[in-house]
Amino acid sequence: MGLSRSVLFEVDGVVITHTGDIGDFDAAWLRRHRGTDLLLLPVGGVYTLPVTRAADLWRALKPRWCVPMHYRSTEVDLPIAGRETFLGEVPADLVRSATSPIELDDATASGVLAIDPIPASPSVG
Repeated sequence: MGLSRSVLFEVDGVVITHTGDIGDFDAAWLRRHRGTDLLLLPVGGVYTLPVTRAADLWRALKPRWCVPMHYRSTEVDLPIAGRETFLGEVPADLVRSATSPIELDDATASGVLAIDPIPASPSVG
């Protein structure tokens, strides 16, 4: 796991953290990202945080919403964990099924948003 940079930004009052291919985090990282409303979190392990460590980050940061990403699926056959492995680390009552695109507003229940991915684009080349 190499050096990675996370991105923290705000859109329409929603504070968003995209962790990038984060390899680990510490108390200083958590302090810088305190107040995150939406956490975009890679959960596949191997190239990013291990699944249990990703769950630790989610629990420590306590975002209103979390979108798991960078995981194995039928279209992404990499030697990484699937989304269900991460969701197994989350209390079931906090997992929300959703379809892309999703609109986040005050009426959107907090939790981990298991968003169905948009179908893959055809290969370029």
